[in-house]
Amino acid sequence: VFQRDSPLTVDMSTAILSLSEDGDLQRMHDEWLPLTGCAKKTDDSSPNQLGLQSFWGLFLICGVFATVALAIFFLTVASQYKKFSGSNSVSGSYDSNGRSRKRSSSIKDFMEFLDVREDEVCKRIKSMQSDKQQESLSSWSRSFNDLSLSPP
Repeated sequence: VFQRDSPLTVDMSTAILSLSEDGDLQRMHDEWLPLTGCAKKTDDSSPNQLGLQSFWGLFLICGVFATVALAIFFLTVASQYKKFSGSNSVSGSYDSNGRSRKRSSSIKDFMEFLDVREDEVCKRIKSMQSDKQQESLSSWSRSFNDLSLSPP
């Protein structure tokens, strides 16, 4: 246990030798390390076994947090899809089964949206927003030019 040539080695070896000569070392071994193992309790009123019932509170807490995290994720994705889809909608057309094409195409678009990576979606949303800003600026400048060019 100790380093080679340590002064504690001689003292510990002497102490262990004296305990073994007196029989104290064997007595401590028999007292602290019994051969029979653990004694069994016959009292069934308080079992020491763990079961699923012991962890119901933990399962409940984990379930609640997982549900809240999943709801937040779906709300975030829905919000991103709403920004992403913008005003790209087909109005009032129906397919051969009588279903609205707008609904079936929006479900298809949503599934494709889920396949796209998040950073690509953010880039597309930012580019769509910048395009809208540029479009509004150009329309504003056109209307300003129309006002300035018109005679009083």
